[in-house]
Amino acid sequence: MSDLEQAGDGVLAVKSEREGDTVVVSLIGEADLFTAPTLEDHLRGALASDAERVIVDLGELEFIDSISLRVLLKAELAAREDARRLFFLPGRPQVERVLRISGIKAQLRFLER
Repeated sequence: MSDLEQAGDGVLAVKSEREGDTVVVSLIGEADLFTAPTLEDHLRGALASDAERVIVDLGELEFIDSISLRVLLKAELAAREDARRLFFLPGRPQVERVLRISGIKAQLRFLER
């Protein structure tokens, strides 16, 4: 499943792929106010699946705003009710910096690449 959301100059592609008992949700481009609903839909769908783990790959994300940070945190809180099966792969330096400065990085579970 893949979706492409364009808003102004920003574009977010969200690709969800099943790999055995894991769903990998890859974010490519810019996550902002206009693309946050697409991101939220994909995360909700992945968490509602029967997959044992959901991994959100931030590696190709170029930008993330506060609305999209809220979407990630909301997904994490929902996953905590389901034995914490949501994990994240680190992103580019600019995305990691936003996660760290906002304090959200400490609230998410990251896997190493």
